[in-house]
Formats: sequence, structure tokens, C-alpha cells
Amino acid sequence: NPNNPCGNVFTYQHLAEVAETARELGIMVIADEVYDHLTFGNNPFIPMGVFGETVPVLTLGSISKRWLVPGWRLGWIATTDPTGFFKKTKFLDSMKNFLNISTDPATFIQGAIPHIIQNTKEDFFNKIIHILREAADICYDKIKDISYITCPHKPEGS
Repeated sequence: NPNNPCGNVFTYQHLAEVAETARELGIMVIADEVYDHLTFGNNPFIPMGVFGETVPVLTLGSISKRWLVPGWRLGWIATTDPTGFFKKTKFLDSMKNFLNISTDPATFIQGAIPHIIQNTKEDFFNKIIHILREAADICYDKIKDISYITCPHKPEGS
């Protein structure tokens, strides 16, 4: 959430229902939020982590989409788990062990991250959102002109 490639942005109510369903099933939620701030429609981005009291949430994030550096392949994992599910099940220990055997991004990329995150102006993000909204509008309008293809919902993100 937001969804790629269709551009759906889930509502608070929809995400609450996902959390409640996961709670009833006794499972955690893995939230892929690499497009988290790239929304431009009526539904604002709601992080799944706000439902951490209902269900444990593992959130995946990335610098590649919001900052437009897809080749950098640098991301993070965050947990929202006030009940201690991840600790009790030793899930985080397993994740850390896995991370120790995978390759790391280049050192210069790791070194640039704090500067990029701290010093990127809001205007940069606003321009990206503007471009994405325009591109989505153009695609949506062009698809309407093609026979036998329908687009039932205008994209609102990603």
C-alpha cells in the first residue's frame, strides 16, 4: 500500500479490516510500503503500523521509490509490535541472522543515506507527486480512448 501497478491506496477502514482478519487468523501482517508517500488521490497513505495494537506488523520500506534512486536497492524493515509477538517467537533473531548472510549496499550509498533523508526538501517530494499525478491522469484518459480496455478506478498512488 499504495499498490503498484494499479495505484490503489487503501482506506483506513480497509486496513483495519485486514488487521482484524490477521488477528483472527493468528498471523502477522507484512506491509510492503515502499511507495508510502507517493499518493495523490482522495485516500491518504495510512501506515499499517497504526494497527500494531491489533496485530503485529512487519513493514518494508525503501529509499528507492520516494527518492527516485531505484538502482540503490536500499531498504529497511520496521516492526510495530507492542505485545511482543516478534520477540516471543524469536522472529527478529531469525531476521537478523538472515541479514548477516546477505550482501550489503555499497559503502558510499550507506554513507549518503543520513544526508539524503535529513536534507531533502519537501519541494522535491511535491514535484514528484505532481509528476506522478499528471502521468496517471494522462494514462487514465488515454486508456478510456481504447476500445475493449477498461480502467475502473483512477490511480491514486505509486
